[in-house]
Amino acid sequence: MKVFFIVLMGLAVGCGDTTNERTPVDETGTNQSTNNNLTNNGVGATDPDPGAPTQPAIAIEGLLDFGGVAAGSTKTMPLEITNHGTALTITDIELDGTDFEIDEIALPLVIAQDETVSLDIHLTPSEATERLGTVRITSDDPSSPEVAAQLVANELCGELNNVTTLLDNTVVGQTYTSTVTLTNCSDVVEIHVTAFEHAAAGNPEFADDFTFSDVEAPFVIAPGEAYSFDVLFEPLTPGDHAVEFTLSTTGTLGPNKSQFAGRVVARDVAAE
Repeated sequence: MKVFFIVLMGLAVGCGDTTNERTPVDETGTNQSTNNNLTNNGVGATDPDPGAPTQPAIAIEGLLDFGGVAAGSTKTMPLEITNHGTALTITDIELDGTDFEIDEIALPLVIAQDETVSLDIHLTPSEATERLGTVRITSDDPSSPEVAAQLVANELCGELNNVTTLLDNTVVGQTYTSTVTLTNCSDVVEIHVTAFEHAAAGNPEFADDFTFSDVEAPFVIAPGEAYSFDVLFEPLTPGDHAVEFTLSTTGTLGPNKSQFAGRVVARDVAAE
């Protein structure tokens, strides 16, 4: 008989229930939430049309990820605007997002064919917490009159150990213990766990066979620190057993939204 953890983690734009969402486990035996679910696909024209262009064709990066930025410090990243067509005129640039700033630029701005202009965007967070912003650019490109780039910073970064824990020859009436550790892999952002919940997956009568010790939410995991708790399995009846648990956080960015989730499954528990 084997007991194993299948741990799914992460953080995405927005919040919601991720009980049924599962992130594939990597080959190292861990599962880590490090990147948001936004993609850095280009916005606007991606490749110039063959032959001579007949109209402006704007292209920008779809995502600027500032990574971790400590409170009070400043990080600058460039946003490049490329024109693949005839002369492009930028008429408006708008920035939304707390603690983001953009260098002033004289408008209208004309970008010649096949040229690139770089705009510096600065982030000085007042707190080392998640930051999300948007840059919107209006131009005379008839195909893409307005394009936008997402700005993100200070995502939660958490890693659960014991993605797979094997306990052989488990028997009714015996006690088996495994330790789960949630590590904060960010060097600047705290993980604020707001709630801990668990419920039987499958037969609800088997929920009492699992006990989670020393989990008292809410709690905070400082950057580089870890929080551990024990899972005790004391089967009362033979057969298959399963329980799911979730650690809810204040995070809103990342692949699995605002929760770190896991499942403990005990198969083929033997009778005494």
